[in-house]
Amino acid sequence: MSVLADVTQPCLQPIAFQKIQKHFSESAQSYKQAAQLQERVGLTLLSKLMASLPLVNETTYLSLDKQHNLTCVDLGCGPGLFTERLNEQFNTVVGLDLASDMLQVNTLAKNKVQANSHALPFLTQSVDVFYSSLMVQWCDLGQVLQQIHSALKPNGKAFVATLVDGSLFELEQAWSKVDSDKHIHEYLTPEQISLSLKNLPWSQVESSTTTELLWFANARMLAKELKSLGANFVQHRKHKGLITKNVWQQMEGAYQSEFYNQQHQGIPATYQVMYIELTK
Repeated sequence: MSVLADVTQPCLQPIAFQKIQKHFSESAQSYKQAAQLQERVGLTLLSKLMASLPLVNETTYLSLDKQHNLTCVDLGCGPGLFTERLNEQFNTVVGLDLASDMLQVNTLAKNKVQANSHALPFLTQSVDVFYSSLMVQWCDLGQVLQQIHSALKPNGKAFVATLVDGSLFELEQAWSKVDSDKHIHEYLTPEQISLSLKNLPWSQVESSTTTELLWFANARMLAKELKSLGANFVQHRKHKGLITKNVWQQMEGAYQSEFYNQQHQGIPATYQVMYIELTK
């Protein structure tokens, strides 16, 4: 039985969906090579999902498709970092992404859907599990959660990882020495996320926040990685033109001066990651 429904995508503002789609489409070929944070976080989220599965014994998880015909949606699947591992656990895995180029690169996905997560094309109470790693920070979280809640079956689960306020604070601080413009994405605070979670009748909510630290030779290498991931989109940036060499050098100098670590021979990039497990 198909879980897809016909939906009309609403015109949602002020989220610039077309620009977000463009950024991630352009990064489809380079995403996997740059996805060090995405690998770390996705694996942690997957381990949380696995911990919820039935056990054969104390050390072995039972593949759910051996017992049930369960459907898992990989929400914001990208090029398929975790498609193969989800395929091993679930009878049906649907890879959903806003960017068609990402879906084309995801050769392991058997079921692909290009859609906006604010208007999910699934029948009500048709999905057993949602897995979504580092996608919802680009969205209206409340609306995406409503869509997930509607599509989940009773007792269905959603496993979500997202970045929160404090992520890339070093980059933000370095830019503040140069100008007053926006240069990084505006992440929600844990308190704002908690309020969104309380707006829906979940039977159970569990969340935790951890810090991930990455190291780069310089700010240019960090910027290169962000671009390779499509994660360099800043919606409320005032000046959309190219940054001049002089301005960039000022920012890079401020980053080096404030945060360079001799032991690591480089600069840090800090990410605050929130893991959420929801049960309908």
